[in-house]
Amino acid sequence: MFGVTKSVGDGFAGFLSIFNMGGRFVWSSTSDYTGRKNVYFIYFLFGALLYCLVLGLSFVAFFYICDLGFRRSIETTVNEASRSNLEISASMARKSRLQLV
Repeated sequence: MFGVTKSVGDGFAGFLSIFNMGGRFVWSSTSDYTGRKNVYFIYFLFGALLYCLVLGLSFVAFFYICDLGFRRSIETTVNEASRSNLEISASMARKSRLQLV
């Protein structure tokens, strides 16, 4: 359905579980040293920071994609206009040569 094989999906799920396990060890060890409330506060700030980062990156990516589409449409329009102007110029040159003969 998404163009990836089953083994790629299995590997990705394996990586997720490994990092999930590692994160649990890190946060629980940090909680042992600093206290549960401090870890929740750090976790909340870290989550908010990552959320804002993802939101900002998606905003930038959206405008980058829109800008690329706008530039391509302008380039296509300019190319078509110059091509049609060349065709008109060529046809006018042919007509003027026919009239001279």
